[in-house]
Amino acid sequence: MNIACCYFPTQTILLDDNSRFLETMNVSLGKENVIKSFTNPDEVINYLTKNTNEPFTRRCLHRPEEQQINHRIIDVEVDAIVKEVYNPKRFMENTVIVIDYAMPSMHGLDVCQALRHLPIKKIMLTGEADDKIAVQAFNQGLIHKFMRKGGPSALIASTILELQKKYFVDQSTIVIDSLTRNMDYPPSCLDDPIFMQFFNDFCDKQQYTEFYLLDPMGSFLFLDEHANPTFLMVKDEDGMQEGFEMADLSDTPISKDLLISLQNKEKLLYFFDKAEQKSDPKTWGQYVHVAKKLTGKDNYYYAITSDPNLYNIQRDKILSYGDYLRSL
Repeated sequence: MNIACCYFPTQTILLDDNSRFLETMNVSLGKENVIKSFTNPDEVINYLTKNTNEPFTRRCLHRPEEQQINHRIIDVEVDAIVKEVYNPKRFMENTVIVIDYAMPSMHGLDVCQALRHLPIKKIMLTGEADDKIAVQAFNQGLIHKFMRKGGPSALIASTILELQKKYFVDQSTIVIDSLTRNMDYPPSCLDDPIFMQFFNDFCDKQQYTEFYLLDPMGSFLFLDEHANPTFLMVKDEDGMQEGFEMADLSDTPISKDLLISLQNKEKLLYFFDKAEQKSDPKTWGQYVHVAKKLTGKDNYYYAITSDPNLYNIQRDKILSYGDYLRSL
């Protein structure tokens, strides 16, 4: 799967005229998902029409209206991506809806048609006799998945998670394309299959709750459910050389061992913001991390730190996912 420029847990919508079925689904799915249920199709259409906000990526694009592939050389404000972490309403974003096909007042496909203009991903629950209709709806792009009603709740939960991730990947495409194709930005590893595999493996292994792109090269901030941060810092050959030269040319003497490790690309120098970069070079040792090499289309160097006090993340202004769940 391609890389998303950010990801955070979101709200799932359930639509079924059977309130007892919705209660059962809420119990089985609510352990891993935030659920909002509806029994009336008109109500859910009205709710999503009013409560589907501008996709998160639009807030970091200067010309988001240019959707044609050959017009995607646009300006991206990467800093705006990580600022989403301070948005307390981010977990209320609607990304997936689960719709029953057979409802007396309105068929599930009619609901999907009414919501077709929205980016929300659609799962339709069908009976055995409705498979042919579901396949046709999938081929027409009206739905993204169809499943047998009454199937295992674990399968529905995993499908919801799959489509939530797909939502963020799809919304990130224009951002990633702009960062990797625009000559005004330095070369990026975000479209390198080797780095993409490394990144997805890293996410699966660590099981972080949310993540945000930090720079055009491919560094990310990860948060767990308590908003404890982990930084994945990435540089290419030029970035490593730039870090060495910055330390070597500073007015304040840097230790010889530190300079040698930067020159040999054994460590990388990483600043989260400009204030850290302008700090006293005597303190730069805390921003130097052991580097590991990853070879893809180019050579990349990465480091990982989970020191919550190292970089300027305002944790007191972050609503963690754990606190959000408790507030519900």
